[in-house]
Amino acid sequence: MRNNNAEPEYLARLAPVFQHEFIKQLKHLDCRYRKLNKYYFLISSKRSIKSIFLHSIFRVKMKFEVSGFTKKRINDLSELMQDFVKKSINKKTPFKISCSISGTQTFNTNTIGMNAKDIEVAIGTKLELQGYKIDLLKPKYIFILNIFNTVIIAGKVDLKNPAAINIIEKPEDISRAQLKLREAILYFKIDLSGVRNALDLGAAPGGFSKELSMHRIKVIAVDTADLDKRLEKDRNITHLRIKAAEINSGQVFDMITNDMNIDPAESAQVMLSLSNLLRTNGSAVMTIKCPSRNIADYIKNTKKILSAKYTKFRFQHLPHNRMEITMFMLKK
Repeated sequence: MRNNNAEPEYLARLAPVFQHEFIKQLKHLDCRYRKLNKYYFLISSKRSIKSIFLHSIFRVKMKFEVSGFTKKRINDLSELMQDFVKKSINKKTPFKISCSISGTQTFNTNTIGMNAKDIEVAIGTKLELQGYKIDLLKPKYIFILNIFNTVIIAGKVDLKNPAAINIIEKPEDISRAQLKLREAILYFKIDLSGVRNALDLGAAPGGFSKELSMHRIKVIAVDTADLDKRLEKDRNITHLRIKAAEINSGQVFDMITNDMNIDPAESAQVMLSLSNLLRTNGSAVMTIKCPSRNIADYIKNTKKILSAKYTKFRFQHLPHNRMEITMFMLKK
């Protein structure tokens, strides 16, 4: 394996539905790129890459072109990753190894006889024996290793970087939605200190509501479907088994969240019609569901609808989003 990473490169991951708009951005920035598989792009650029469509991105620190893949190569790779970690941090710095294998019919965990977890453990164990500190829950750095059938890429993510979101799933989490809101709070730096109550639209099974409740916020959860049974005894959550259009409340909320699985324009109209329930400068988080690749149009039209009552719009595809964009805004 030969390291030929001679210029700034970035490994970007994004959902196929967002790639059309992302490629247009890369061409505008005059970046060179290589599509490694369905999800990953290797980008050469003299400037850092920022995009609301990115699922994740990191600066490439090591890159090796390969032909064929054997256990011997994995052993060689393990040694190189150990050297990479040793040159990057001291023994007291908590870190973890994150490995992924992007498979094909001829290149997968079965054909190479090892899975990503095996590689993580092998590298981590050797480093621990040398006195380095593995911490899976609260690492300061994540050393990332992506193995493709023709190239191996490694990099380091500093979790103190505001752009790095590292959400550790917990057994008590209700759903993926809970992690999406947790990421939104971190990414958009939403101040919940003054949020006493919230209206949660499309609440089932209760992920958003649970996350808000954990911040001691009183939540009205609106959905005709059931909430997770674990929320039945949560005194901060009141479930209204009605549609959003049926809400008839004189209460004014500090925050509105919306994860309804409906067309973005329809979802925006709901947020517009209920804007009188949100106090001035109150915050709102809405998920824009994207059934096709016309992402820019969905964002533009959603913003146009909501601009009558909302301002300070921000958009981002967050790590636990799928074919969706999370939007943050404030009530005028």
